[in-house]
Amino acid sequence: MTMAFSFALAVLMQVLVPSGELPPDAQTAYRTANEQVRQGRADLALQTYEALLDTVPHSGVLLYNAGVASQAMNRLGMAKVYFIAAERYPETRQAAREALRQTDERLPYKTPRIPRYPWQKVYDVMVDEWGSRILIGIAAAGLHIGALALAIGLVWGFGRSAAVSAAAGFSVFVFFAAVLLVQRAESHRMETGVVVVDRTPLFENPEQSAETPVLAYEGGVLRIDKRESTPDWVYVTLENGSKGWIK
Repeated sequence: MTMAFSFALAVLMQVLVPSGELPPDAQTAYRTANEQVRQGRADLALQTYEALLDTVPHSGVLLYNAGVASQAMNRLGMAKVYFIAAERYPETRQAAREALRQTDERLPYKTPRIPRYPWQKVYDVMVDEWGSRILIGIAAAGLHIGALALAIGLVWGFGRSAAVSAAAGFSVFVFFAAVLLVQRAESHRMETGVVVVDRTPLFENPEQSAETPVLAYEGGVLRIDKRESTPDWVYVTLENGSKGWIK
């Protein structure tokens, strides 16, 4: 994602979370930024959080508190960007979800969302809650169980029991390997974005500057198709299913 686009894309005045896993040399600046938020100087705090994120990019607490500072500045779109990113980390997942819920309540325009099918919700849990490491572990366990059962059946001739165990193990491996492949393919093709300006139109044909009647509003979550996008235009799908290009 690049801020060079004409609107920013991104991955609530909540309680600031503790520094957690931050390295010692970042602790002082972090505590100073937290105090600045409490004193109403959220703009200065956000500068500090963003500077710290340059050196510690994978920090849920930094992302979450940057969202808090953005919310205090009434930059709700940017707050949502940070909270969505913080939701990916176990230490800030629950706080970020509550912050996202309250951010959506404060946004002036609510974009309707297409409900997720049950199988999509299961996929979301496996990918977002469990993560790749657990999925790889389960797939590897299934492969080992299947191979072991097959070997036992061939060597000791346990017959049906070994065959059932081998089939179950290999089925687990195939299922979770497929989930990992889908996740990998989706991550290469798609990105998540958030509208951080008041509103922006979708274009049906960017070459002809043909606007659609659809607007994307601040805080709206976008699915960005990287294969269709260009340096000047991103092809997006809104939460209500509308598709188009945004400059």
